[in-house]
Amino acid sequence: MTSPQLPAARLRTITEMVQRSGSVRLRDLQEQLGVSEPTIRRDLDLLERKGILERTYGGAVASTALIRELDFTEKASRHADAKALIGQAAASMIEPDDTVFVHSGTTCRELLRRLPSRFRATVVTSNLAAVDLELAGPLRLVLTGGEVRVPSNSLVGPAAHATLAGYVAHRSFIGVDGLSLKFGLTTPHETEAQVARTMIERTHGPVVVLADRSKLGVIAGVVTAALSEVTHVLVDGPVDEDFAHGLERAGVEVLVAEEMIRGRDVGPGANV
Repeated sequence: MTSPQLPAARLRTITEMVQRSGSVRLRDLQEQLGVSEPTIRRDLDLLERKGILERTYGGAVASTALIRELDFTEKASRHADAKALIGQAAASMIEPDDTVFVHSGTTCRELLRRLPSRFRATVVTSNLAAVDLELAGPLRLVLTGGEVRVPSNSLVGPAAHATLAGYVAHRSFIGVDGLSLKFGLTTPHETEAQVARTMIERTHGPVVVLADRSKLGVIAGVVTAALSEVTHVLVDGPVDEDFAHGLERAGVEVLVAEEMIRGRDVGPGANV
């Protein structure tokens, strides 16, 4: 065990460690900082209140505030390969004759691009990217209608909710700007959150959050839903162990698109 650091230096060290690695463990902090477990816990509580990290069962994970909402074009250019991977895996979860809700966002757009058009399924979406799809076969696509929200290229407002109220989905796919162990699903705008909430409320099967790993630990200004309201989080690749355990303790199953695609047939109907 090293010589104990002064409190301010200790907080700086913990901050640097969690920002560099994405997570920290209590036992590792004790060994490196040379202080007791109660002291480390108090330090982590303080840093959590400052928004630097979120506490987990055995330590903490990094936390980041979303400073501004990116527009749809900016979002589409970021982590494009990861989003395409998630979209491919998500499409494999759709079953014949399903009714499916698909939310807004660039990751949900990748799902829409990979819709199994030969299936007899109904896809109801608030994502305006759906208007560019070239569909063939019995797949039925329904746009919710509503007010166009340009930054997210989506449909919101009373008309969108009225359309959703006419359906009950077998499964839904929800986009997020941030996914937090403490605050759940978050987004910058209330109208986006409201549409997602309606989709979740009117789904009697799996509720799947589509989030590339850059969204994990990010907190936007509006809460869409608690983790307890979703069943799965579909990410592009392996997730930090502490973050994954935090999701699992909340009753959320972590699905990894890389593993789904590599490990089995990901054609439409390979249900999870």
